[in-house]
Amino acid sequence: MPLLRIPQEILGVIADTLPVEDRFTCISVCKDWSTEFIASFYRIVTLTTERQCALFYDTLLESSLYPNRRVLGRHVREICIAAYEPSTPLLESLPQLCPFVHRVVVTQNGYHSQNFQQFPWSFPILPSITHLSLKPGVTDLGWLCALPRLTWINMHWVGKTWSMGHLAELHTLCPQLETLELTITSSDVTNALDLSQLPCVPNLHRLSLQLSTGIPDAMVALWIDVCAQKYPNLKHVAINTACKYNSRFQFGADSNLAALYETFAISCPHVESIQLDDFVHCDLFLRAMIRHQRHLKSMQVSDMAEFPWESIISATARFKSTITSLAFGCKYHMFPGSSIDSLFRCLGQLPHLTQLFLAEPSSTVPMDALLDTMPALKCLTLTSSWPWLRNTVADGKPKHNLEILNFIQDITDEAVFDYIGQRCPNLRRLKLERTYIKHINDDQKLLRIQLSALKLEKVILHEVSRHSPSASDTFSVIGVQTTHDACQWYDTSKAPLRKGNVPGYVMSAGSIHDANSSKLLIQCTSLQNLYCKDTRLIL
Repeated sequence: MPLLRIPQEILGVIADTLPVEDRFTCISVCKDWSTEFIASFYRIVTLTTERQCALFYDTLLESSLYPNRRVLGRHVREICIAAYEPSTPLLESLPQLCPFVHRVVVTQNGYHSQNFQQFPWSFPILPSITHLSLKPGVTDLGWLCALPRLTWINMHWVGKTWSMGHLAELHTLCPQLETLELTITSSDVTNALDLSQLPCVPNLHRLSLQLSTGIPDAMVALWIDVCAQKYPNLKHVAINTACKYNSRFQFGADSNLAALYETFAISCPHVESIQLDDFVHCDLFLRAMIRHQRHLKSMQVSDMAEFPWESIISATARFKSTITSLAFGCKYHMFPGSSIDSLFRCLGQLPHLTQLFLAEPSSTVPMDALLDTMPALKCLTLTSSWPWLRNTVADGKPKHNLEILNFIQDITDEAVFDYIGQRCPNLRRLKLERTYIKHINDDQKLLRIQLSALKLEKVILHEVSRHSPSASDTFSVIGVQTTHDACQWYDTSKAPLRKGNVPGYVMSAGSIHDANSSKLLIQCTSLQNLYCKDTRLIL
């Protein structure tokens, strides 16, 4: 088959896998390629500003006015509206301009915007939606009658009251629902429905609840009872009661609550993943799961007041043959009466643990000890953990299989990256977000991340700064030095835009003369993608 006669379906698959700059090149090959590769930019759309919303609306409207052209809006499958106040014409015309969109996400709630209040009412002529996320408050569910194909919904209920009658209405209007993510901030929460009137929903697999601090204890227990009686095939449960120190004491862990969680654990035998964030009954929940569950694969526990350390130890021992992902987080006393070494010994007993998320452990994290105790780990995310090294020598240590490493709100130094570069030959992705990097010599302005032996696929830098005892300087120049290419520099300073300051413009090393600018140099064998926040720098 000639290359220029590839079917459009195959061209579409090729276009979705190519980098942006390569797609721009393919647009100029021929007319058919131009049409398909232009359409690839519209399949998944994210609008973050009011101007982007206006330009997107104008482009789709213009393409729909000319019958001889391909209507670009017909290619849109997913759209995320993250602008603070999107334009009213876009919201009103979305069903006509994008008739085949199946995923709609609205993430912002403009303080002065009234558009979102009418936004759901345009859905009756957009029945193709299967995924819907509305962060702006919802006070009525009647508009869901026009979305019978909905399988995933995330919404924020701000109505005056919430009752189980609303839940029954939700499942009646959306019989195919598989994922329910619900945030309830109503101050008046009632149970105006006997649970016997609530339909059984065997196809619901994922439930996420975020309940405000004012939600009474009885309503939390009622939700657990609903799960036990009506959601027999649940696989993922996430609960956040936003519990703080003061509210902790108004909840009672009596025998009735304990029995209720026991019933839940028995009635929902397929639960594989749990996420408990500031959950008032976290300890009761974990104990019930330990006694009655067998196949827990993922566990996330975050508690600001009382971290259930003993239950965590028991859970890891109970599910050591199945757990593959763990996430722990606490702002205060995460390991009371324990230490980071005891945590590592606990996690070292999990032979299949491949993902670990550790946030604010109230203790610094020695990277060498972490890698020694968890040899199967492939994805590691550390937040506010201050990674350091007990032993900087990597020679003689076994190679580690770590592939993804994320530092978020951390302080580390060059030696940690040098150690990782020697110890983790399979590392492919590195993310540094709001992270300070310490230099051995405080007088030098050039800081190096030495990963010389690694072939990296993606590096993301967001608010990365040079840290010293006296000051912290944001890097104004970022460099990449690979084995086969000369060092390439990117000016990321906030000076007025000109040729040398546009992110993505490649600068030669000799063109940088400012001795006061802080420079970050990444040394590796190869690097495919480099991002500064959301901006991809062209290598």
